[in-house]
Amino acid sequence: MSRDFKIVDVFSSTPFKGNPVAVVLDAGGLNTKQMQAIAGWTNLSETTFLLPPTQPGATYKLRIFSPRNDACKIRAFASLTKFRRQRLFIGMVRRD
Repeated sequence: MSRDFKIVDVFSSTPFKGNPVAVVLDAGGLNTKQMQAIAGWTNLSETTFLLPPTQPGATYKLRIFSPRNDACKIRAFASLTKFRRQRLFIGMVRRD
């Protein structure tokens, strides 16, 4: 299994002063066990996974994991906000 990912610095506009979060850019086809294994491997406080939407009108689905389990959703919003600022997402972003 090979996936591209980025490490983004969230909750700070100063590089290396925020919370590093791994974001797997194309997590389609990964199951929960694989996502958990990747999160354990990154060993960051959170790893987020961008998935295709499953709800009408949504532009993405996002899952987030800590190294040990499925994590809270607030970091998901922070990851997407950071990506929009870096122009990796353009236009309206709607959560699945």
